[in-house]
Amino acid sequence: MSQKKGTQDKYSCEHEPLLKIELDHVVLDELHLLLRITDVLINNLVKEAVEWDKKDSCNKRKADQKDSHIKMLQSTIRSCGVSFDIWEKTNADGKGSGQYDFTSLLGSDKKKLLSDLPEKLDTCVHKDTSQTVIQIWKDFHELYNIITSKNPSPDAVDQYFLKAKNWINLLTALKDKHLGYKRAAVTPYMHSLVYHILGQGVEKNNDMARNVVLHKSNNQNAAADVLKLESRQWELCERERSKRTYSKKNLAYWDRNQRKKEKKR
Repeated sequence: MSQKKGTQDKYSCEHEPLLKIELDHVVLDELHLLLRITDVLINNLVKEAVEWDKKDSCNKRKADQKDSHIKMLQSTIRSCGVSFDIWEKTNADGKGSGQYDFTSLLGSDKKKLLSDLPEKLDTCVHKDTSQTVIQIWKDFHELYNIITSKNPSPDAVDQYFLKAKNWINLLTALKDKHLGYKRAAVTPYMHSLVYHILGQGVEKNNDMARNVVLHKSNNQNAAADVLKLESRQWELCERERSKRTYSKKNLAYWDRNQRKKEKKR
């Protein structure tokens, strides 16, 4: 039996794992990677807009305080064809807490933002760091395209690790200028983006397995049904169904029956 780890050597693990699975056998879901990383990037934009408004309203009366930068960011994201809102959370007494939240977006919406938002961010962030923030979004979009590509070029595969590592360094380069860019903000998904092999089609595979369970399984052993179906598909994937030969035995059958139907009419 392995010795129990001390409190200083847990590495975010409370208990020993039931199954020991090597990291090179773990396939990450690229859709969830997209959702979690873009959550951080959008949250950083919201934090910057909030802090910018607070700084502008520091010496103003409450009646003169405005949230112009929050509204600008909200309007810019909406211009990408995405429904998006930013609001201040309230305390139990109904008053503003000073903490802000935003609309949780679907994967399709976040793909739109990756594609369209970087070109529009110049008006939403500080001028001295705008190019860095825009480049962070563009570089992640490029990495995500490599991950989800069915046939990435050999050059893209060879350069992927260096590009991913440079993206993390670019992200943390703003640690002294804005909230949310410190090394502590590097999430496990960002770490996996750099150091772990990413699989393709995991979310699609989950949908196909669910379809088997709901429509093609007897529900006695759903997991076995999914595995058997996949095994048959792999066995037959390079084969084609051959056409059966058909020979008409009674050449007058169709004509005779057709005449009877016409007489009945």
